[in-house]
Amino acid sequence: GPLAEPVSLQSIWFERSDSIGSNRLNAGSVMVDDLVLVDADGSETPFESEVFDTMTPRIGITADRGVSGQRAAEGYYSTVPEGEVVPDDLRTSPLSRDGSVTWIRFPTRSRLQATPHFRTDPEWMNVILDREAASIAGLDVGETTQFSVGGQLIPGTVVSFVDRVPTMNDNTREGRMIVDLGAINAWLNGTPTWSLNTNLARLATPDELWVATDDTDSATRVVVSQLDDEPDLVVTLASQQADFSSRPVQVGLVAILFVGAFTGIVLALAGVTGYVLLAVSRRAREMGVLRALGFGRSGVATTFAVEQLVVLGLGAFIGVVSGVLLMWVMLPFLQLGETAKEIDPPVLLTVPRSLLAIYVVVVGSLLIVSVIWATRRVSVRRMSEVLREVER
Repeated sequence: GPLAEPVSLQSIWFERSDSIGSNRLNAGSVMVDDLVLVDADGSETPFESEVFDTMTPRIGITADRGVSGQRAAEGYYSTVPEGEVVPDDLRTSPLSRDGSVTWIRFPTRSRLQATPHFRTDPEWMNVILDREAASIAGLDVGETTQFSVGGQLIPGTVVSFVDRVPTMNDNTREGRMIVDLGAINAWLNGTPTWSLNTNLARLATPDELWVATDDTDSATRVVVSQLDDEPDLVVTLASQQADFSSRPVQVGLVAILFVGAFTGIVLALAGVTGYVLLAVSRRAREMGVLRALGFGRSGVATTFAVEQLVVLGLGAFIGVVSGVLLMWVMLPFLQLGETAKEIDPPVLLTVPRSLLAIYVVVVGSLLIVSVIWATRRVSVRRMSEVLREVER
């Protein structure tokens, strides 16, 4: 039967996990007995007819209805596989189905090629158009055309006009369209892309389970006791920290990074302060000449401030880029242990947002204060004092 809201089926496709090489889908076929939607309460809604009667096959996929339910068993046992025994009655085989099934066949496709699929062809959109946009395009109510939406041409019918469609960031009389989101989503996202190579069937247990707890051991025991099988891997933050702290190479590299970062910050602040002071002493006579030529104090101060901010900004940019590149270089070394085995989960370098914000505010304030102080020192000096100074 038809699927009820909020479920909306736009496309359906098949993938194989045993594909070879670059092929995402080897040529083959699938026999479908029925397609069923299972709700959270356990109720089932068959929707096979909705797929194969109303959806359009695309990219070389075909569907033959009314194929005998014995076809799969007959094909499987036509050449007896090794270790298999042909049952006396094929109807007892798990491959056998009563009645008829749907035989779906698909071609070989790679990841770079489109996905063979069944798609619901959406109806033309009803579009309410801005009068100005309609007049420019020469459209009237009831006329149909192609509308450019999301980089695609979507067919639609003009059903009405509006004088103005306000938006959050544009209140001008530019052309706007009001469309049905369900319809436009069917047009823009109706063609599927290859999914990840993972389990496509419904899982009885979660693949991953993340738990935030203060008592790691107790929480781990409770979770593991609820699982049918032993987990493949149990990772705790405490165990990873202990494992990391037991590796002298990684700990030494991290210590070097932090010591180097602290030393770099101190040297950077000292260098910036020294540069600003040296610039003041070296440029004092030049600033005095500017004052003598008619520049006011504000003009001299602005010239000096802009120069210092440009130089400091360029230095800060180079420092940030160099730091990021250094981090990318160091992470692979932190990732490897003494036995050259990768750490799982991988090492991540993180800085708390509050600490980073405090650092940015403090360093930025020091830079701004140093520039303002140096600029003030230059601008308030008398021209006679500045012109008497001789550079040594």
